[in-house]
Amino acid sequence: MHLVASVFVTIFLFVVAYLPQAAFLTLVNGPLGFVTAVPLVLGESGAIVLFLARVLWLAPVLDDIFDQVLLEQGLKDLVAQGREIRGHGKASRLGKSLTSPLNRFSKEGIVRYLISLPLNAIPVVGTVLFLLYNGNKSGPSHHARYFQLKKFTDTQKDEAIRSKRGSYAAFGTAAMVLNLIPGASILLAFTTAAGAALWASDLEKKQGVRVDVNVSDEATQEISETGKKAV
Repeated sequence: MHLVASVFVTIFLFVVAYLPQAAFLTLVNGPLGFVTAVPLVLGESGAIVLFLARVLWLAPVLDDIFDQVLLEQGLKDLVAQGREIRGHGKASRLGKSLTSPLNRFSKEGIVRYLISLPLNAIPVVGTVLFLLYNGNKSGPSHHARYFQLKKFTDTQKDEAIRSKRGSYAAFGTAAMVLNLIPGASILLAFTTAAGAALWASDLEKKQGVRVDVNVSDEATQEISETGKKAV
């Protein structure tokens, strides 16, 4: 259903908006206008699909994915800061959320995205700048759930982002590139959430946070491999 919606929006925009934008861009870029209009339309369709999905249903699903990955990595105590955990050991599973779903698609982000879309009118360089700019700005939003579970204050959040600014920019840019793939933006939003959770898990383990090895096979295997390396 979601894939169909993504494909429909993409096709609709190419039918309605591609030629007018390509014609306009040819005034600036000549024949390349027909090429530079492609990422412009893909960016528009990706923004529309993600905006509608996140407003209507996607936000809590992304939180569920993020929390499930953390739970499978043995970070039960961290997940418990934001939702109930049912069962024990490897039978542990996510329960009711104790926090409101996060709005990862802020008004500022939408405005920034739309204002920077014309950068795609510049052949190659413009698209790269568009991706880098929005990736740099949106990168930290992929760890919004992590910051929420950690109960970070605004100051702590800013410090965490500042200390890993380059990594957040790279992660955000990669996510932006994936969002341009026609018909796959929603599916890739799921994989991006999982990737962000795995990154958060690595950060926690590097800080020496206790891992519940009884929760999952993944956590047990990781502890075992760490022990072998120590020997």
